[in-house]
Amino acid sequence: MKPICSIIILSYNQFEYTKTCLSSIARYTDDVPYEVILIDNGSDAATVAGLQQIEGIRLVRNEQNIGFAGGCNQGIRMAAGKYIMLLNNDTVVTEKWLSNMIQLLEKMPEAAMTGPLTNATVGKQKIEVPYPQDDMQAMQQFALRIASGHARPWRTLRLVAFCVLIRREVFEEIGLFDTNFAVGNYEDDDFNIRLLCAGKKSYICSNSFVHHFMNISFRPRSAERERIMLRNKAYLEQKWNHLDWNHHTVCNSWLLENLLARRPGNLLHIGCGLGALELELRHKDAGWHMTGMESHAVRASIARNFLDEMYPYSIDTLEELEQRFHAVVIECTLEKWGMKVLDKVKKLLAEDAVVLIRIFNACHVTSLEKMVTGQVGGELLCAASDEFSCYFGRDVEKQIERYGYHIMARRDITKTKSATQQKLYDAVYDFLTDKEEPDIYNRIYQLRENGKAGKVTKDHEASGR
Repeated sequence: MKPICSIIILSYNQFEYTKTCLSSIARYTDDVPYEVILIDNGSDAATVAGLQQIEGIRLVRNEQNIGFAGGCNQGIRMAAGKYIMLLNNDTVVTEKWLSNMIQLLEKMPEAAMTGPLTNATVGKQKIEVPYPQDDMQAMQQFALRIASGHARPWRTLRLVAFCVLIRREVFEEIGLFDTNFAVGNYEDDDFNIRLLCAGKKSYICSNSFVHHFMNISFRPRSAERERIMLRNKAYLEQKWNHLDWNHHTVCNSWLLENLLARRPGNLLHIGCGLGALELELRHKDAGWHMTGMESHAVRASIARNFLDEMYPYSIDTLEELEQRFHAVVIECTLEKWGMKVLDKVKKLLAEDAVVLIRIFNACHVTSLEKMVTGQVGGELLCAASDEFSCYFGRDVEKQIERYGYHIMARRDITKTKSATQQKLYDAVYDFLTDKEEPDIYNRIYQLRENGKAGKVTKDHEASGR
């Protein structure tokens, strides 16, 4: 019988994990005709010998590691299925994991690809799980409850390729993975961007769960993994004209909760990015009429799918708007406009309107890292200039009040430091007048114009978004 789905798995040593993954496929995929194509990327002799003993797979042995993109492309070219499943070897699949994802694509012709919920990844596919990491029996029981549920699919900007089901024709339309990404990381993000630019849709399958051990192949070489990730991230940003993918694919939870708690009306989002906030509001049927402003061409083209209106990103356009807005969100604009944007939006505010403004902190350790590594330049303003001073946390609140607003609440967002950033932080710690500042990645302020001044409510969120 011709397979409906071709499951493509890459391996690089770690034979026991691969064997466990394959065993789970054999046990929990009896309701779908499938084939398994296993691409071994230059594993040691013991791993290859073990793989050669496994029946029921199409094994391809590469003498060298050709990377995630190269290995996946090799498998895709061999695949016979209508659907292509890319699956990491450090996963354990569960009851109806694949059939429920295939069912989603069958029922939703507008969906180009889908992925499951999981215990370990980045983004919205990750959920809290009640089972211990090593208790696979409890994991399977938990997964069965998810598989039996009826939660609707969740449209998303990003699916992580640890487990992703893709229509074959998608590759024919937008191409295979970009092999310029070294070894692994960010090639799936590039694929997501190309898919979004082609106007295609991705969904999280809410009734499919796959356990993920995550980064098994990289664990023995964490320093090398960090180096590869930085190189690939730099290539992605260069390729897409500084899209800032990691930031713009994630909707900040505090912004979302703030808007969901209000009576819906007109929303203006200055610097709306890819439209992640608006996508979440639409999924929750929040009822807001959403207007966006975005200067980056790729981000704007993607965001248009989720907003009611889109305008160019400029002071002139802001002055030409005639609507009154019940909420204004301002992000990623101060680098070009400065705090004067707060003055410009005053005439657009409806009665009792709220203004939510996100400000990136120039004192965060990432700024120090850019300085010592020579990355300061381009649109990044000189730290000695008057304009740049408004991005230092100690000056922000004075400038907000200067423009006639009162701060009602504040959320401080932190970001996990890399090993290099931690060394820099430790080196300057004794010189800091405010020991907290280098930990604050960005701040979000809730403002009201001419309201009664009150004590600032401070909160912290461990995020990086």
